[in-house]
Amino acid sequence: MKKILLFAIAAMVFSVSYAQDDFGKRTMEERKASIKDRMETLKMEVNAVDKKLMKMAKKEAKNYSKKGWEPATGALPLEIQLYKLYVKEYTMNGSWPKYIIGRDQATGSSMGGAKLQAETQARVDIARQIGVEVAGLIEKSKGNKEISDDDAASITSTMMESQEKFNQTLKRTENAVQMYRKLSNGNYQFSMTVTYDGSVAKDDLLKIFEEKSADMKAKLQKLFEGQ
Repeated sequence: MKKILLFAIAAMVFSVSYAQDDFGKRTMEERKASIKDRMETLKMEVNAVDKKLMKMAKKEAKNYSKKGWEPATGALPLEIQLYKLYVKEYTMNGSWPKYIIGRDQATGSSMGGAKLQAETQARVDIARQIGVEVAGLIEKSKGNKEISDDDAASITSTMMESQEKFNQTLKRTENAVQMYRKLSNGNYQFSMTVTYDGSVAKDDLLKIFEEKSADMKAKLQKLFEGQ
């Protein structure tokens, strides 16, 4: 499967290589051959990553199966669900994830009720994970002396105040991993993992910060631009 991250890296590698080429001395055929070589190298890297992620997914799916977990009705086999999740989980846009991942479990007397509760809680976890990602950017920026302590503190405070607001404005999430198991007491335990577009999450946060003040939005925007 093609991964956005790897092809972004590829584009970056190509652009650097072009910059280093002496176009006055190299023929078009030589440049094409060089590009072809780099593409073949990239394909090998992509295949290696694919194999590693699939190996991880198969191993994890086997562990879940041993514990009684099964894919939800209508869902893909566990190893495929997990593989697709890992691809998203390891895809980044700079220091910001391409997808925000939320996870949770719930138990109920019916599978449908447990699923609904697990999905709701996983969506709430999206907001928590975005807070973690922003905190990571703050620490990185502080380490590089790109943000003042005062600005870092104000962004952190606003993030904490805005979690409930973010939960309310959260748009459509995608169900990435859905699995369940029946417990010995007859209840159902449902595990749900959802994903949310990282770019949309940024836009959502900026709108919420703008509601606080234009200054707070500018501080968050500067943090995002410095990643």
